[in-house]
Amino acid sequence: MSNKWKEKLGEDLLNCEVKAYCYANVDETDADDIFSECLYKVFKIEDVKLKDIYDRGKHIDYFFLVVRNTIYNYYRAKRIEWVDYKPEFDILDEDYVEEGAEIIE
Repeated sequence: MSNKWKEKLGEDLLNCEVKAYCYANVDETDADDIFSECLYKVFKIEDVKLKDIYDRGKHIDYFFLVVRNTIYNYYRAKRIEWVDYKPEFDILDEDYVEEGAEIIE
């Protein structure tokens, strides 16, 4: 089975406007990494499914969705602020002691 369709698919994805979309929405330093990661994600799909997407002419649309979702996750990860608690506070746990009449009230 010839993989000419895969070569044509790769050319289409590299030459489409999705790369410009990626550069417009992500810092320039991370845009190449995100674009490459998305190409990897697309080519990691089973050949049967990928060929079906390609044969229907939806490969660029599908690639755009992969890029868009990856950019969303990129910004979501940047929004999460990890709080680093420093051991400056010393919390003492006091022992609980029951005293007769307080339990009834």
